[in-house]
Amino acid sequence: MYKTFQIFSILFIVSSMAFAQVKDDKNQVLLEVAGEKITKGEFLRTYFKNNTQTNKTINQADLDAYLDLYINYRLKVRQAKDLKLDTVRSFVHEYEKYRSQLAQPYLFDREVNDALIKEAYNRMKWMLRASHILIKLDANALPQDTLAAYQKTIEIRNKILKGMPFAEAADTYSEDPSARDVLATEAQQGSVGNHGDLGYFSVFDMVYPFETGAYNTKVGEISMPVRTSFGYHLIKVISKTPDMGMIDASHIMISTPQNLSAKDSAYYRGKINFIFTQLKEGANFESLAKEYSDDQATGELGGKIPAFTASRMVPEFIEAIIPLNNGEFSKPFLTRFGWHVALLINKEGIPAFDSIKGWIIDRITKDTRANKPKEVFVERLKSEYNFTENPKKLKEFYTVVTDSIFVNKWNRNTAGSLRAEMFHIGDKSYTQQDFVEYFTTQYRKQGDENVVDFLNRSYKDFVQKTCIQYEENQLDKKYDDYRNLANEYRDGFLLFDLTEKKVWNKAIEDTVGLETYYNENKSKYQWGERLSATLFEFEQSKIDEATASKIIKTAYKKKLFDKPEKLKAFLNKNIPNNDSLHVYRYEAKKYVKGDNRVIDKIAWTQGVTDPIKETTFFVIVAVQKVIPSEPKTFAEAKGLAIADYQNLLEQQWLKELKAEYPVVVHRDVYNTIK
Repeated sequence: MYKTFQIFSILFIVSSMAFAQVKDDKNQVLLEVAGEKITKGEFLRTYFKNNTQTNKTINQADLDAYLDLYINYRLKVRQAKDLKLDTVRSFVHEYEKYRSQLAQPYLFDREVNDALIKEAYNRMKWMLRASHILIKLDANALPQDTLAAYQKTIEIRNKILKGMPFAEAADTYSEDPSARDVLATEAQQGSVGNHGDLGYFSVFDMVYPFETGAYNTKVGEISMPVRTSFGYHLIKVISKTPDMGMIDASHIMISTPQNLSAKDSAYYRGKINFIFTQLKEGANFESLAKEYSDDQATGELGGKIPAFTASRMVPEFIEAIIPLNNGEFSKPFLTRFGWHVALLINKEGIPAFDSIKGWIIDRITKDTRANKPKEVFVERLKSEYNFTENPKKLKEFYTVVTDSIFVNKWNRNTAGSLRAEMFHIGDKSYTQQDFVEYFTTQYRKQGDENVVDFLNRSYKDFVQKTCIQYEENQLDKKYDDYRNLANEYRDGFLLFDLTEKKVWNKAIEDTVGLETYYNENKSKYQWGERLSATLFEFEQSKIDEATASKIIKTAYKKKLFDKPEKLKAFLNKNIPNNDSLHVYRYEAKKYVKGDNRVIDKIAWTQGVTDPIKETTFFVIVAVQKVIPSEPKTFAEAKGLAIADYQNLLEQQWLKELKAEYPVVVHRDVYNTIK
């Protein structure tokens, strides 16, 4: 990343501005640098990018100065190309990486992507409570198995529509193991089934097809079968409520054992009602939680639950707090954990779109819905570039590829005779051997897929990536913005590499040349008048001013300021409680005007100043001597000398370039810029 920032600091800053006059002038040659013709339009495009505050009337002096900079830039880039720096492996790798990054905004369907972002935000405004019934089906199931699972799901749906309770149907038919109760055994703990109830959820909480099926189903209705990677689902939406966003709440819980008798149930209910009555009479919620709550994790905190969203809490809890305003507590309610009273502290609601858009985009990229803009884009490319394919040529692999491919032991020579064209896009043809080259690097299977499933998936991926790569190769021709930006990156990288070699590194590595430059220009590197002094800061609350002054003046009389170790030992011995209280801190250096506010306002005369009060501390300065103006040593001036030497090297380099490469400015064209 450092290299990138250096490149842009050299000359060009990318912007997205567009100017009609640039397009109108793209065929008028303004400059010729070493035979390379540069149009008025290209020059103005870069000029406006680097002068974003320029008014409609161009300042002639600024334009002339920029012309000189631009010519220098083109000369350096030309020499870099002549030296073939653009063929160096490291350069090619880095440049191709950046080209690929620049291409990404051009390689998906923007309208579909924008629609997904808006869809996600609109869904985020609502939280759903839904139940489902799952009929499992492998993602790569055969057509006959898929049809059988679909028909089974339809039969269950019909039974529900005829009156069978959804929960009963979930208990009876759902292949989601969480639907039914699990009896306790010696080997495992029992659990209460959810009877299909998934509780509350919102966008990104479920896989995308399920989410879409749920949000497209009206409250109280039963969806048609929804296919996901798990199988077919029937979804019943129980409620749709404005989402509360991030929730802060507290609760008091009275835990209850399972399978209680009526008498025991009444006991626990009476206990929570007793707590509820105290709350209504004004008792403190936090105090009651600490005294009565059986939830040890939150009870010690006064009932406070870590912030959560609706999908993270059992649905009965969410139902209880939905009608509450901030600061209100609920009536007692029962969950599988026991009886509760909840206090709503705060519900944030959904943030404004602009503040959360970046988060939505990030979540989409990690979600299966991210494939949608790419899939639509690929279908458009197929139409645009007359894509044709021969599916039979894929089937020929079914008999020659074995499951040894999954352990990277398949011999590709067994497909050596397969060389026919598989598909064609634009002016490119891709053969069976191209496909072999692709899938032998993608040999890991997904889930339980067999060889045929693996080949089908690999072929689909191969076609998609090939179509996108074909389009990426056309971007230079199709989009001026992309081509110009890619060229600027390329030239910027070249300029960086050559400037690093000719100027930056040379100035540092050429120690003889640098020292010679310093010796010839010593007068440029002068210290102004300086003050050799030691500045002490004392904490007002830990030592009084009189005591501190006496100690510093004694050290001054003993001439300890030229003996740092003796000074430190003297101070530590004489300042009371310094080891435990850290009473003071000090700094000894040669100060120039502007280095330190206190140094600037004291008299520059030898001796110890009176204490100077600050906010919580006071300052005492011991002045050793005033140092007259003098030259900086080579070590002291080295940083400045390097910068100046670099400027000299660059001027020498530019002089050589202008002698080597001819530059022609077509003044008749240049004078038309207004």
